[in-house]
Amino acid sequence: MFGHSAGGMFAAYALFQRPGAFDKMIIGSPYLQGVRGAVFTAEADHATRAKDLDVTLFLGAGDREVDEYFLAISGIVSSMARFSETLRLREYPSLKLETRIFTGEDHYTVVPRIVSEGIRHLWAEEAAGLLSSWPEPQK
Repeated sequence: MFGHSAGGMFAAYALFQRPGAFDKMIIGSPYLQGVRGAVFTAEADHATRAKDLDVTLFLGAGDREVDEYFLAISGIVSSMARFSETLRLREYPSLKLETRIFTGEDHYTVVPRIVSEGIRHLWAEEAAGLLSSWPEPQK
């Protein structure tokens, strides 16, 4: 699953409302503070009833998103960092999480980089064996 901006909020929410529906997700520049922080509430509820989150997840945003007033007050970058940190602190055994902030990118120009790097991260093992130009999976 892929979601960007409000679509990223939806993807993150779906992660906890329907755990297991997707085993690989790319979430870009998500508006996680939307709907009164529903994603953080859903994650906290998930943590009380489940001790694992079996998903490979790639989170990404552009560093210049903090320069755009509306995006800055919406907390795009800061809430994504909080989300990533929260997931890491839960220590979900099956969670494979990669979080990246892309230098020189804003909310709109970052999308192709999120998709490209996300695909490389999510399918690194499969791709390394098929396409010699893909990097070896990080261990």
